Amino acid sequence: MPRNATLLLDLEDSVAAQHKARQRSRIVALFRTGVFRNRKTLLRINGPDNPEEMRADLAQCLHSDLNGLLLPMINSASEIAQIDEIVTRSEKLRGLEPGHNCFVPLIERPGGTLEASAIATASPRNVA
Repeated sequence: MPRNATLLLDLEDSVAAQHKARQRSRIVALFRTGVFRNRKTLLRINGPDNPEEMRADLAQCLHSDLNGLLLPMINSASEIAQIDEIVTRSEKLRGLEPGHNCFVPLIERPGGTLEASAIATASPRNVA
């Protein structure tokens, strides 16, 4: 795989509900091996429509080798603001500089489409 490739890890709908905790553990273990070091790596977390899993993803999976988060099912700027607060706290707890992780909000529902402009500017972390 080319070194300039972006790796996308998924914890959302490609992982069955009963396997999410195990998949989080696997991803954490992979980060600890250093396999993602010096590679652009993004993680698709569970979205605001699944708040317990989203919080678990953010509490457990942030790592210095993770560059950003794909944020699925975003419907409003307030959801981005809430995620930004959680990520900032988690980054501080892990000794990461606040803002270490960028955001790629995914607008997948009609309500989000109506709020696209506000979503796009909801956080300085948003890159796409």
